[in-house]
Amino acid sequence: MVFRPTTFAAALAHVFPETLAASGDSLTYGYLVRAGYLARVEKSLRTRFPASALTVRNEGVCGATAEDGLRRFDHDVAPARADLLLVQYGLNDAFERLPVSAFATALEGLVDRQRALRPDGEIVLVPPPVLPVPAEERVVQPYREALCQVGAARGALVAPVAERWPARAPHLFLADRVHPTDEGHQLLADAVLEALLGP
Repeated sequence: MVFRPTTFAAALAHVFPETLAASGDSLTYGYLVRAGYLARVEKSLRTRFPASALTVRNEGVCGATAEDGLRRFDHDVAPARADLLLVQYGLNDAFERLPVSAFATALEGLVDRQRALRPDGEIVLVPPPVLPVPAEERVVQPYREALCQVGAARGALVAPVAERWPARAPHLFLADRVHPTDEGHQLLADAVLEALLGP
């Protein structure tokens, strides 16, 4: 019997067929950019591991919250039986003023459901970017903190988005000051890759 290596990156390096699925909102979908962060992550992994058999499933839905993602899990995410699941929510949750506790509970549900399905898989939580308008950033920050706390409590990786994202950087956002530009999506991708592969 051939055993799969213990990490997603190691499995790609050993040419195991691997599946990456992403559950998220318009950032995962890649709203109004040439290439969203997920497409950039895929391109980087294919470049780094050219012989790998990688399948990527984008389950990003514009306007979605973490509770929406949990409700869609069985239909959208579970069939992929993904070796790696990216979970990216928080902006719509914040702007719809959903309780932070409900957001955290939905994230925990997503992590737990994926773990039950693939105990040997990996999960990366992707926090919201740092918004350029201070008042809006103050609304989003508690959701970002809750996501990081869920990652720590559940043993999921957390992409270091806030650590990479400069404060008050309007050039990284479209005119709505919420959706990242292509440059912003590259920062998101870099953060996800750092969580997976290291600095």
